[in-house]
Amino acid sequence: MFDSYARRFNVFTEIIEPDPTPKHGIKHIPQKSLYADTTRFRRLTTKQKCLIAHVELEEFKNTINRAKDQLESELLQYTSVLETFNLDLKDIESRRCALKTVMRKGYCLRLGTYTAEALIQNHEKNMINMSAEIENLKMKSIILTQERRKLKALLRTRSGKSNALQEVEIQEGKILCNEALEKIAELNQKIYKLKSLAIKAQKACNACKLQLSASTEKGDRLAKETKQRIDLCALLKTTKKEAHKKVNDEMNMHAEVLNAAEIYRVPTVSDFIDSVLERKILDRKIKMQNRKLSLAKKLATITRQKRCHCFIPGFPPF
Repeated sequence: MFDSYARRFNVFTEIIEPDPTPKHGIKHIPQKSLYADTTRFRRLTTKQKCLIAHVELEEFKNTINRAKDQLESELLQYTSVLETFNLDLKDIESRRCALKTVMRKGYCLRLGTYTAEALIQNHEKNMINMSAEIENLKMKSIILTQERRKLKALLRTRSGKSNALQEVEIQEGKILCNEALEKIAELNQKIYKLKSLAIKAQKACNACKLQLSASTEKGDRLAKETKQRIDLCALLKTTKKEAHKKVNDEMNMHAEVLNAAEIYRVPTVSDFIDSVLERKILDRKIKMQNRKLSLAKKLATITRQKRCHCFIPGFPPF
């Protein structure tokens, strides 16, 4: 390797070259071999060898820098190629998306034709079914008109009968109400009499209560005296028994008075109860009549609603 550089550069100026003239009558032939190069390199001095090494290093650095420049240029070219490739890919993807949309539109248009045909067929079927339903509705409307006429006739007959019956029942109710009012007036007079008797009985009861309260007070006093006077306990007991006997007699008298009052009041109360029952019966009859009237009104409203619902366009109203 060093021999090649030595051949390039003329560094053998100081070396004594042999004379090209032949000596002793023999022609000299130059030898070109590795052995000669090595011998020449060995003959060089240290300075010459350092110079050769320095030159070789500079050449090696230059080659490295050239390689770096080439690599950088190649990298720049590669990056530019990648950028262009990415742009091309984006364009291709956009075109592919556009193509897909176009394909979908075409597919949708095909499907639209198929769906339109199917919709037309379904529409024709629905129209046939609707015509059949319209005929059925016409038949039903005819039947309903006949039934409505029958119901009108029945309602007219029933309304006439119901009005006559209502008038008769109202008059009967008025007569019964007047009779009941007369009976109520008589019963009120009897009630006033009974109230006066009850007031008298209450006064007697109040008097008995006062006597009872007085006797109880006496008993309390006697109880207090028994605590104070143990010797007079027997006498107090006897007086207490006498007081109890008086109270029992008074209670018996009061019970007899109450029994007499009840016996005197029994026939009048029974008559009053009978009148009250009769009045309740009359009230029930009036309520039944009112219910009949409300039911008749409801039936009339229901028939009106049915008339409104049964109306069909193209046919005369009911």
